[in-house]
Amino acid sequence: LDAAVLARVRAEFEAMAPRKKDDREELDLSARSDLFAAGRRFAVVQPAWGKSDIRWVSARDKSTLAYFSGLFSELRIAELAAPLLGADPAESWVMLAGYFVARQHVRKAHFHTDFSGTAAKAFTLMTPLHDMGALPDSCNLLCKTPGGLRRYRYVVGEAVIFGDDFVHATEPGDAGQPVAFLSFTFGSKKMTSEEWQCAEYYIAQQCPIYRDPAGKIKYEDAVAR
Repeated sequence: LDAAVLARVRAEFEAMAPRKKDDREELDLSARSDLFAAGRRFAVVQPAWGKSDIRWVSARDKSTLAYFSGLFSELRIAELAAPLLGADPAESWVMLAGYFVARQHVRKAHFHTDFSGTAAKAFTLMTPLHDMGALPDSCNLLCKTPGGLRRYRYVVGEAVIFGDDFVHATEPGDAGQPVAFLSFTFGSKKMTSEEWQCAEYYIAQQCPIYRDPAGKIKYEDAVAR
């Protein structure tokens, strides 16, 4: 992925609602609070499992959803992913949702799947905005495979994509500083209604506003209207 674009996105992310702490600027990622930057409005959601300080920072309104759509296009996600997924990038894929993922502490691995039942038509992409190479061995990706537990180390400029029944978790530990990722969920325009219901169940937990496979905007939270 384009490192210059990711560096710009990191700066945009870090510009959201900073606060001072010990002469340093840190993001205030209080659960369910809204963040504002450059005329955009972001929702902050904390998952219910409570095993880390992870936050999903997603679009709260149409213009902010368009911001993520623009990044999806600028980074050529559909084009780059298509050969891996055996698809036509122009005709087959749509960004369903975009968000930032931020975290520092992970107390216990929470193994889970993002999608199941989509017939390999919905995917999550994660790419780091911070260089994690110099950080302690924490907050990387753990995954369960037929060959056993494996670890994927995040690298700036690279992305990991996963779909149905991919069992994964964030590696326990303390990164020593907040780290952020740019993430997209995207899927096939040809998803059936049943497949979309399976994908939407996950997406709606993270994002109050998103798109369906036809590109129509959907609202989980009426405040986003």
